Amino acid sequence: MVFCSIFGHREVEINQDILSLIKIHMEVLITKKNVNAFLFGSNSEFISLCYNLVCELKKKYKHIQIIFVPCKSETAFLQSEVESFSKEIFDFYNKHNVNVNKLTYDAFLYFNNRETAGKASYIKRNQFMIDLSEYCIFYYDKEYKPTTNNFNKPVFTNSGTKIAYEYAKKKNRQIVNFCVSDLYRL
Repeated sequence: MVFCSIFGHREVEINQDILSLIKIHMEVLITKKNVNAFLFGSNSEFISLCYNLVCELKKKYKHIQIIFVPCKSETAFLQSEVESFSKEIFDFYNKHNVNVNKLTYDAFLYFNNRETAGKASYIKRNQFMIDLSEYCIFYYDKEYKPTTNNFNKPVFTNSGTKIAYEYAKKKNRQIVNFCVSDLYRL
């Protein structure tokens, strides 16, 4: 399989033109680069937007796979556990127009040591996704500084997207960053 991983910040500045560019890029990956699986991880506005685009493309390209790679804290994405989602998660998805009950994945992929990776298991998960992928789609804004997480708890570290972006560069993955400020530099 040829994988493409998708990463992005919780809040993004995206308009319809950029969404169209992302969809065109995804379609090129499918038709010209033989990408047949898209890997999704954490909750973010960008990932929700990309998830919707891949679902739309799957109607045309039925062979592509939509794969969820949960970290330790995201195992509630299993359909049997949706009822136990906290109000915060439902509110987050409602804000980004994603119906949790309609989230569908063709597969779930679990990385080794997921249960023992600790609080930052998302970093290990993102590295696992990047290691599998030839291509990475990002919304990484170099100026982005996280102040709270999805549950409005303080965050005092680099963003997970920044860490993933730097790891993907180190691994020489083919990266396209759809951050508005980067697109204007092209």
